[in-house]
Parts: sequence; C-alpha cells; structure tokens
Amino acid sequence: MTRKDVTAKNSVLRFVRKRRAARGKGKGAAERNPCESGDGTLDFDCMVRSGHEMLALFYAEWCPFSMAFLPHFHRHAETKGRDCVRLTLDEKESLFDRYNVEYMPTVIYFKDGKVARRLDSAPHVGLSEKQLLGLLSKCK
Repeated sequence: MTRKDVTAKNSVLRFVRKRRAARGKGKGAAERNPCESGDGTLDFDCMVRSGHEMLALFYAEWCPFSMAFLPHFHRHAETKGRDCVRLTLDEKESLFDRYNVEYMPTVIYFKDGKVARRLDSAPHVGLSEKQLLGLLSKCK
C-alpha cells in the first residue's frame, strides 16, 4: 500500500469519526465500522461494497472551486443520515481514475455498491450548494 493510499484511508476515517462525534455517538464495539482495519483506517472500496448509501466528494486541496464547495458538503454531512466521505486527488489518485473524475469538485452518490448518481463540475466553474441540494433531492 502506498503512502497516498494510507493517507486517503486515514482521511476517510477522520471524517467519519468527526461525523459520529457531531451526532453524539461515542466509541464502542457497536460503533465500529466493519470497513475499519486494525490500524484504525477505513477502506473506501469496502465502504462502497457494503451497499449502504454513501456520498463521496472528490476534490483537490489546491483547487479554489473545491475549497469553495467544501463547506457546503460539510454542512450536509453533519446533518444527514447517510455516510459522507471526502477524498483528495493527492491522497487517492487511483479512485479518481476509476470513477472518471475529470473536474473537481465532483460528488458521487453510491447506492447498493454502485454509482447511482453523480454531480460533475464544469471546467473552471465548480459546484454550488443549490446543485448539491438538487442532487440530494434525487438520491432517495
């Protein structure tokens, strides 16, 4: 496993733990994610295969459009019941290739282990909160 893969798993894990804490759920055996390995990282592919609804944000920290969209995604992640993860290009480039992410930010909605819907930004435009809410209204 490359350094970038480990970093990506840790990023996903930190995000999920922060979300659990915001919802008031503590640590414990019942809270352990089945995709969590012994070293405390999460496996994104395992999360997709689990079949649960999941919203994934693909972004880059150096992209101004991604950074402008990130607060909208976080606001949704803190208030909704489905799993929300974020992956940066620098951490997990192979996932960007696998899911054909050409422009950032891109939001992909997974259901039953497959891509159900996606929201791709246009070149040099980014995404808005209104677009995210439109996607979420279709993800039921």
